[in-house]
Amino acid sequence: MRIAIIGAGNVGGTLGTGWARRGHEVIFGVRDASDPKLKELLSRAGGKARAAGVKEAAAAAEVVARSCRRRGSRGAHRALARRPGRAP
Repeated sequence: MRIAIIGAGNVGGTLGTGWARRGHEVIFGVRDASDPKLKELLSRAGGKARAAGVKEAAAAAEVVARSCRRRGSRGAHRALARRPGRAP
């Protein structure tokens, strides 16, 4: 399954790493996909994980999990609302 996780902090990183290790494709939706801090997270998650912008991650996934503070999730809500045929 292709899962987007909006946020890559403690909660999002733990969920994503676990799901990636179990064979799911995980896309961490973050503000800055080139942030060096993501390298360690992606290496822990293995080859089934990558980072992308919030909108790109939400659009590409079958399932979206939000693990960021409400303040930081406005872009995620907008991206989810534009997913035709999928519930936000």
